[in-house]
Amino acid sequence: MSDIFISYAREDRPRAEAIAKALEEHGWSVWWDWNIPAGKTFRQVIQEQLDKARCVIVLWSATSIASEWVIEEASEGNDRGILVPVLIANVRPPLGFRSMHAADLTGWERDAGAPAFRRLRSDIEALIEAPAKAAGATMPPAAGLVSEPVPEEAKPLQPQHRFVAEWMRAPAPVFGRRWVLAVVLLAALVCAGYLASRLPVGNKTATPPLTAYVRIEPGEFQMGATPEDAEAGGDEKPQHPVRITEGFWLGATPVTVAAYKRFVGERPQFKMPPAPSFNPDWSKLDHPIVRVTWDEAKAYCEWAGGRLPTEAEWEFAARGGKDGLKYPWGNAITPGNANYIASKWNGTSPVRSYPPNTWGLYDMAGNVWEWVADWYDEHYYATMPLAKPVDDPRGPQSETMRVLRGGSFNYVTRFLRAANRGRNAPGGRYYDVGFRCASGK
Repeated sequence: MSDIFISYAREDRPRAEAIAKALEEHGWSVWWDWNIPAGKTFRQVIQEQLDKARCVIVLWSATSIASEWVIEEASEGNDRGILVPVLIANVRPPLGFRSMHAADLTGWERDAGAPAFRRLRSDIEALIEAPAKAAGATMPPAAGLVSEPVPEEAKPLQPQHRFVAEWMRAPAPVFGRRWVLAVVLLAALVCAGYLASRLPVGNKTATPPLTAYVRIEPGEFQMGATPEDAEAGGDEKPQHPVRITEGFWLGATPVTVAAYKRFVGERPQFKMPPAPSFNPDWSKLDHPIVRVTWDEAKAYCEWAGGRLPTEAEWEFAARGGKDGLKYPWGNAITPGNANYIASKWNGTSPVRSYPPNTWGLYDMAGNVWEWVADWYDEHYYATMPLAKPVDDPRGPQSETMRVLRGGSFNYVTRFLRAANRGRNAPGGRYYDVGFRCASGK
């Protein structure tokens, strides 16, 4: 059985061979050569290999987009949820495949270390894990900025509600003991509220439910890419006015491994996802949790007393009151701003390793992609009015992909722009996708 089946047009055989060889050198088994054993038909062999493959790669070119055979093979991979499209020429994929993100190898020169090829490998690993050869390698310890200490178990949002409920249910044979607990609890809440109210949080002074959350006040902003942004995708246009009508809380960082471990400990129906090679056994507790499905991220936020942010809330908060900029901090980017493919980490980095935006939010660009609440539609922005703000948009009613925001350690800088829109299947586990929670409204 081969790990990967490559579908391609006969004219593209040299490119298919180069991609296959690079994937085989990484440790995967690849079926791409059309050698038909005696006694079997071409269709029999193709079907057998498709049935056995754990990942189907389709190479889109000017020839393959018109090939019924290639389209049929790609459709089978798509139906099974194991298709990874790859562009090897500047063409538009066939109908039915245009909404799917495709790895771009149009300019690839057979360098297995090139960013585009690394992105393809990560797409494959999201489906079938890293090969034993790669997964067994020992990653060097990441060196860099020291983050703030993270407790062994991060507390969920608004834990005082849970504490009060547990205290009221507890047996109390001694009346005086309960009074002592009540006084201690009241004093702690008053002091915490006073101290928090003295700190500027978000764009106003407010009292957050936890120090790990930032208050975002209501306001208006221009959502989407500016007309002069040459790196913008079509799904980021047109730029349109949006109004966030009510304030909300947003996690200051992506959810960490430590926090997710506590969730799993209290919700036995959930398990820790497979640990990536750059965080073996989930030993780096202050790194973002990854490989969590959209539904698991939603369940965590609800357990913590919140929800996933909408796409509009996420971009509003990421911009931090600075409309028109490419990134949350400005129009230029260096490895000192965020964790992306040119950075030093070889994987995720501890949260708070880079400066926050103006509203105190960390990792709004880079480190990990973040699930948001909305379904993805590449034409959704085209339905938005331009003359007046839309109040609290929540995306299309239903689609097949969920929106991702922020870019990751495995992407080039254009994916870290505040307007960039990613998307993926909500049931997938991706080694560079995490999330953060919101609360309010």
